[in-house]
Amino acid sequence: MHERELQIGAWRVFPDEGRLERPGVRERLEPRVMDLLVFLARHQEQVVSQRDLVRHVWEGAFVSEGALHTAVAALRRSLGDDARRPRYIQTVPRRGYRLIAPVSRRRRLAVLPLASGDLGPVNRGPDADSAPGEEVFAYGMTDALIEALGRCPELEVVSLRSVMVLRDRKATLPEVARDLAVDWVVEGSVLRSSEAVRISVRLLDGPADRMLWSQGFERPLEDTFGLQRELAAAISDEIARRSSPDDERIRADTGGPAVSAEALDHFLRGRFHFYKLGPPHIEQALGHFEAAVRIEPSFGDAHAGIADVRGAMAYWGQVPFAEVREGIDSAISQALLVDPGSAEAHSIQAVQHLFVHRDYVAAAKSLDRALELNPSSSHALLIRVLHQMILGRQRQALMWSDRFRRIDPLNPAAGLAHALALSSRPGLEEPTAAVLQATLEIDPEHQPTHQLLADLAWHGGRIAEALAHERAWWMRDPVAARLLPHDPAEPASGAAARVVLERLADHLVTESERRYVQPIEIARLQALCGRPAAALDWLERAGRTHDLRLLEVLRLHPRWATLRGEERYLQLFADLGLTL
Repeated sequence: MHERELQIGAWRVFPDEGRLERPGVRERLEPRVMDLLVFLARHQEQVVSQRDLVRHVWEGAFVSEGALHTAVAALRRSLGDDARRPRYIQTVPRRGYRLIAPVSRRRRLAVLPLASGDLGPVNRGPDADSAPGEEVFAYGMTDALIEALGRCPELEVVSLRSVMVLRDRKATLPEVARDLAVDWVVEGSVLRSSEAVRISVRLLDGPADRMLWSQGFERPLEDTFGLQRELAAAISDEIARRSSPDDERIRADTGGPAVSAEALDHFLRGRFHFYKLGPPHIEQALGHFEAAVRIEPSFGDAHAGIADVRGAMAYWGQVPFAEVREGIDSAISQALLVDPGSAEAHSIQAVQHLFVHRDYVAAAKSLDRALELNPSSSHALLIRVLHQMILGRQRQALMWSDRFRRIDPLNPAAGLAHALALSSRPGLEEPTAAVLQATLEIDPEHQPTHQLLADLAWHGGRIAEALAHERAWWMRDPVAARLLPHDPAEPASGAAARVVLERLADHLVTESERRYVQPIEIARLQALCGRPAAALDWLERAGRTHDLRLLEVLRLHPRWATLRGEERYLQLFADLGLTL
């Protein structure tokens, strides 16, 4: 059963991940010791007998008194507690134990896209009457508010991507609360003039569709980020007051950089286009981020945006990594120099350490810092899943994936990341396919999901199914798509299907002589059509040229099943500092 994160005294507790955190310290707990802590937290300030602990934590198994005392002692050591002067666990002689530290659970919150205009009855669908510039501004302000709220350790804030899916479906507020598993919902509007920006917001009880609180905020346009953080602090304080009147821990940072109106406009437009993905939008996003830093060289988030966009261009094969490496390195360095408290900059630095330098320890440290700054960062959580999966830690990858999917439940990337972790081990093809099919229900055209489903179908000998998913994947390359048979009944045999895959592989090899083609794509086709030596040639080229998708797909069992016994395949892992 999934357990939400807890705050127990000074410690943040992650039950599903078996760890505790406080500033600068991280502790791991054995599963039974974590279960003991969670059970005591459920009965905070109550004396729990040894008999109840054995019945609920050890599920009635025979446990000696000494084993229970050992578990309690281990828990105290991890918490830094003293049995003689307890701050966490008190021993009540002849009765049992009591957790005396304050306990709170992270509150789940969703922010609906802000409407542009005065706050009246809020339209929860697209704002059709707003000018494109105002729509982009409202979208960007929503994103910034989510980021500011995400910095509150006691809040779990759903990503804007997932919220936008429900907006497009025109979901009612109770439906939003149900589908995103949130109790609190924020909605409102934003209005800007040439000199100022005003935001009016409402805090609502999501399941009941009942307004709890509303307030308006106004600041000069150049202090928009400060306004966002002031607003986040007010919302978080109101949630804390309503959750527990004595709880003062939940508080957002009210600071924020002053940015000119023109630079801010470019930055918000850049974020708007970046989230839409696709080559035209990616290029527009880069242009806006670069314009923002020309106007405001100390605009850290815009520098981070440049690094993010350039990385995405290489990741999706628009350009070879060598063309953007210098620009990525420079942008990350500048982002961290001007704003070392940027969670997004640390997330992108983790990507650099992981996929470029292949420094897995440094990547972990950057991710730790990113999630310390913003525990609700969907980007950092995604990279954490991939980091654990790349290192072959499937159990940890799946635990982090569960957390990522809580923050971003309707983002196809969350389902895909979970499937990548599952498919890194043989024997899990059926649950992997189920996760991928659920992902297609969110976005039927999500091409990476179709590609992994094609891998599973080829591996299982389901030719018609494999070809259907290949067609969806190769919509990105019309010439390649024409090489696939249009009649679903063809080809009927494995030999005929192999010919199709060979044609695709040969097409990409020819194309690579005149334009950049990701080596990992050619390697995939060579492996699937039964050319292991050629597949390994292209995998090795992917390693030499820093194909950014190499690490995350190298463990995929269905794709590389025919290579797993090859010495060169094992050597590739060793060259990357990994073990199979």
